[in-house]
Amino acid sequence: VFERFDLYDKKWEALRGGDNIPQLFFGQFPWPVLCDVSGLQDITEERLGEFFFHSARPGFEDKSRRDRVRKEFLRWHPDKFEAKMLDFIIPEHKELVKEAAGTIARFLT
Repeated sequence: VFERFDLYDKKWEALRGGDNIPQLFFGQFPWPVLCDVSGLQDITEERLGEFFFHSARPGFEDKSRRDRVRKEFLRWHPDKFEAKMLDFIIPEHKELVKEAAGTIARFLT
């Protein structure tokens, strides 16, 4: 579990840095779930809740649900996400990534 949280945070750091990032496939993106992702069917409300509200998530142990949602929504807000993240995705997967990000944003609102 801790490895998943660490990988998620490290991938987001790399994307925010933006330097020398090869274009990613859908399954390579840092999705907020504790399992491997190969398609939209892997990003469910149950899995999102398990990830976002996990009691042992590093750096979030003392954060309320509201604070957790606020912090994550900044990553997943549709306008910001599309403007900043879709360039990192291979063209064939952009619509799928956009749809998955929308699912996550809706979960957080």
